[in-house]
Amino acid sequence: MTDNTLSLRYLFGKGSVLLVLKLFSAFIGFCFHVYIARKLSLTEFGLLNLALTCILFIVAIAKQGLEPAIVKGFAQVGLRQIAPLYQHIIVYTLINLVMVCVIFWGFANVIFTSLLATPQLIDMLPLIIVLTAFQTWLGVNSSVLKGQQYPLLSLLFTGIVTYCIALGICLHIESLSAFTVLTILAYSTLIAVIISFILIKIKLRVGTAFFKFSSLESSGFVNVLSVSRVLFVSSIASLIAQQLGVLVLAKYASLDDVGLYSVALKISLLLSYPLVVINMITAPRYAKLYGDNQLKEFKVLAKLTTKLLILLASLMLLFVAFFAENLVVLFGEKYYEAAPFLIVLAVGQWFNLSTGSVVSMLVMTGHEIIHRRNMIFIALFTSVALFLFVPIYGVIASAWVTSISMISLNLVSLYFVNKHIYKLR
Repeated sequence: MTDNTLSLRYLFGKGSVLLVLKLFSAFIGFCFHVYIARKLSLTEFGLLNLALTCILFIVAIAKQGLEPAIVKGFAQVGLRQIAPLYQHIIVYTLINLVMVCVIFWGFANVIFTSLLATPQLIDMLPLIIVLTAFQTWLGVNSSVLKGQQYPLLSLLFTGIVTYCIALGICLHIESLSAFTVLTILAYSTLIAVIISFILIKIKLRVGTAFFKFSSLESSGFVNVLSVSRVLFVSSIASLIAQQLGVLVLAKYASLDDVGLYSVALKISLLLSYPLVVINMITAPRYAKLYGDNQLKEFKVLAKLTTKLLILLASLMLLFVAFFAENLVVLFGEKYYEAAPFLIVLAVGQWFNLSTGSVVSMLVMTGHEIIHRRNMIFIALFTSVALFLFVPIYGVIASAWVTSISMISLNLVSLYFVNKHIYKLR
């Protein structure tokens, strides 16, 4: 049996249920935003997406890069360490949340009024704080389940439960506003969090052991924390490269422009899902092959998946190029002007897919520091370029800067994969 055949069997024989569930998660989230976009005015939709983007940044700061570190930590601990490790993580995130939310609350007026030029967000501040806490714990619990070999249950809390509940509620409400939708999301996320805690108790059997304190070293928390600190910078830098454009538009453009750009960004991010799914399947395989010094098999798998991704990326880019207007008007006729921005962002996604799993390869082969350095460079470039060009050119500048940042990251990552992995004998 050839190496290609073995790789194909591995690729399509593993994670087929995960793939379906991940795609369903993307689909239900997309349906929710399509419905909301049609119900809200362009300005209200822009306001909602601005609030959600703020939450993304606050959550990333509160989680401190914990999610991938938790997955790794819980995959390695023994049965007696599960409850103590979970206890320390919950306490740590609680302390982080209190500190981050108190600081954000204190500076909210400056952030919303001066930096984002959107004082309407002040009325949403309590909801933003609440959603930050709920999403942080949801991310933690999802990572714990994933680390303990419950990937299907883990995927339920990456948006499926929350958006199913939220969409069901929204369908029964005649008049919606950005504030109402954010409130519905808060209640929906709370329900998802409660379910996740129940599943943690059942599957991990933490029970009363949760309240028995142990040392940080013996629980494995110190190792989790050290890994998270390395990944924290990368996670913030990645968020800046993808989402900072929304915040800069709020400052220098209008909420209508934020709404248009958000629609183009949401559709373009769907194009990355083939890569996301393939990374879910191949990431542990890359780690094992590299660790076992099976570089030939590593390269075969990488070459095969990259060819597949190039084909998919090319087909999707052609589809977007011909049907961009049809895609954006799914959100409503008022989003017709978002079509050019979608095409620009789709070009960036073509490079994201066509270079293959280069970012995943760097991380899975112990080159996290190189990846972190790359992300810092890209984040700095993105920040400077956005603040230089968005005030002059508006939404199209945000789309081009985001797309160029994505292209640059993947090309730089490909260079280091070639240098540190492919050229090894």
